[in-house]
Amino acid sequence: MSRDGTSFSGRPSFRMPELERLPGIFHLFLGKAVDPAGPDANEDGLFPRPFTQERMVRLRQVHGTRIAGAMRAEGGAPPGVVEADGAITDEPGLLLRVGVADCLAIFLVDPEGPMIGLVHAGWRGLAAGAVETAVAALEDRGARSARLVAAVGPSIGPCCYEVGEDVARALGPGAHPGLGPSGRPHVDLFGDARARLLAAGVPGARIAPRPPCTACSEMAFHSHRASGGLPGRNEAFLGIRPGRP
Repeated sequence: MSRDGTSFSGRPSFRMPELERLPGIFHLFLGKAVDPAGPDANEDGLFPRPFTQERMVRLRQVHGTRIAGAMRAEGGAPPGVVEADGAITDEPGLLLRVGVADCLAIFLVDPEGPMIGLVHAGWRGLAAGAVETAVAALEDRGARSARLVAAVGPSIGPCCYEVGEDVARALGPGAHPGLGPSGRPHVDLFGDARARLLAAGVPGARIAPRPPCTACSEMAFHSHRASGGLPGRNEAFLGIRPGRP
């Protein structure tokens, strides 16, 4: 993942080479606002046409596994706010969005559709099967797991994610639970998600490398853990550009 040298409303923006090279796919990860009172990413003018807030698919995230199928309503507008932790679509011009502040924003793209999915997953969502549910939902709509390109936005790393025994037990072996300096368990959310993607049929060569840790980079990213629970969310966006080659 690389910072692309631009900012939106004073917020640093980041892109992933694995997604950037896919024709017709737009993605963006926005970090921490320099001015907390400044405008957020829902305002028009922050995205290339035709992506606007009227075409943004908003989720009421509940740390679950529901994946919504996003389609335009009558008149060309996307649905209203949907209670779900992920969305998939094959409709050009819709912009999927999730908000995160240590949890994973998981980008999924089948370039041959194209078909896209964007998922919010913390430890609860991972343990409950959010990754597997998202891949299955994409396949139900015609995507293929072997064609998917997957990437995870900046999120808390195992270096900083100290948890209780119950959380360590809830996650799979991909979370590599181990003891941190304090003697309490630390877990790897990215490692858990990667293991689940592999098990769902996504080739390892098509999964982007580990992203930066939000808690280690609090100047660039919102981190619920590092800030002691202060409000604020990083934002992830994914869309299909109309008229792709």
